[in-house]
Formats: sequence, C-alpha cells, structure tokens
Amino acid sequence: MVRRTAVRGIMIAAFVLAAATGCGDDGGGQVPGAENGAPMTAASAMTEDPASSPASGETGTEDGGAQGGLQAKLDEILQATPITFQPQSAELTDEAKQALGQVAEAASAEQDAKLQVVGTAGYEDADKATKLGQERADAVRDELVAAGVAEDRVEATSKGNEGVLGDAQKAVTVDISVVE
Repeated sequence: MVRRTAVRGIMIAAFVLAAATGCGDDGGGQVPGAENGAPMTAASAMTEDPASSPASGETGTEDGGAQGGLQAKLDEILQATPITFQPQSAELTDEAKQALGQVAEAASAEQDAKLQVVGTAGYEDADKATKLGQERADAVRDELVAAGVAEDRVEATSKGNEGVLGDAQKAVTVDISVVE
C-alpha cells in the first residue's frame, strides 16, 4: 500500500514537472496544461519587448500620444484580464468577452485609431497553427465589432506558430495593438 502511494506520488510529480516544462509533448503541438480542460490564456501585446511596443510612444504618427495612450490602456485591460480561449479552439471564454468589451470601450474614445489583432497557436504543424491563429484573431475581431468598434477599424491576422513554439504563454497569444 505504501509502495503504491509512493509510486503514485512520484508519477504525479513527474507529470506536473513534464507539463510545466513542456517535456513529453506528444508532438501534436498541444500547449502543456491544455489536456486538463482548463482554459488557455492569451497574453496581450504587453509581453512583447517594451522598446518595440507602440505604448513606448514610438507610433510614427503625429497623433502618437493619443495612440500610445490607447495602447497603454489596452495593455492595462489585457494584463488585468487576459484573453482566454477554450482549449485548442477559438471559442472565447466569458471573461475574455468582458475584457474585449472594455477594449472596445477604450477604442471608441479614439475614433481614428485602428486596431490590429494577431493570433497565434503553438501547434508544430505550421498550417494548423496559422489556421487556429486566424480563427482566434477573427473571434476577437468579431467580438470587438459586436461591442461597437467599426469593422473597418479592426484587422485580424495570424502569424501561426512563428516565435511561439516551446513558449506556452505566447503559443496562445492574441496581440492587440494600435496601428496607423
């Protein structure tokens, strides 16, 4: 009995360690932790290098201050409530929909600002990752439009698995940034 309990404890610890480090991936490109049914989180653009972020004030437009202020507001909203999806899908959680409502409200204050939504996915298969990344970006765009942002102000694209393989946080990222 003691032996079985000890073996179970070791197996659980090994599984947790493998899931946390990404070891033992079945090659299906699934993000570690997704197999337990918990929602996958998406970080906002704030996880990018701050020096290259529009929030740093480097927007390249005459109205850079207003757009930089909007980017800072978006980053604040998305840091407080990250965009989340159901595992291995583009279905937004209720929390994500609420956060996108706040994003839409902030964007409505800057009528000239355009938003770019870039989706990603951590699948090894580049085509599969690009497809899911686009579906996630489209889901975010559709939610923003439903919340009142004009459709011509939101561009949705995917960068597939580019720069996200092996990084569970970035693998489920949908970046939202202010563009010209």
